[in-house]
Amino acid sequence: MKIIKSIALVFAFTAIINSCSPADESMATPKGVGFTVFNMFKNTESGGKKAYLKYFISVTEIDELARYGEVVTEEKARREMAITPVDDWNIQVIESYDTIKKLSDSVGINWKNIEFSKFEPEEKVKDGMRSIHGDMYFTHEGKKFEMIIDAVWNGEEYRLVSLVGPLED
Repeated sequence: MKIIKSIALVFAFTAIINSCSPADESMATPKGVGFTVFNMFKNTESGGKKAYLKYFISVTEIDELARYGEVVTEEKARREMAITPVDDWNIQVIESYDTIKKLSDSVGINWKNIEFSKFEPEEKVKDGMRSIHGDMYFTHEGKKFEMIIDAVWNGEEYRLVSLVGPLED
């Protein structure tokens, strides 16, 4: 009986440890956003710009959030979202990818060799909209780096709105 309890305890601890690891790619939790961004960059060569774009909120999602008050409860915020120009948003997201790529090339980051350090998300509700802001830290060849992450809740999961970095810590 003690062996069964010991095995069950080992499985429970393993589950807890795994739930806090960078392998958790769930955008449904604030911590999951950091892990998802980390893994997106670590596997960047297999996905590139397409993988980067899939985690950002789309203009269609912005439009849906602007029309319905269940997720974004403040009318003012919904009005501001409704006037988001499609081309401007798409260009902004693509430019952020290009900037991150240039910055990482300039400091010699080989993304598949990065190691996760931590992610510190701060949850907020402003103008009736749930969001997170956080700093994701990672190392590359002994150097410490930071990515600044902003994401909004779409009713089911967080969607990226901004990534800044990598910044040497």
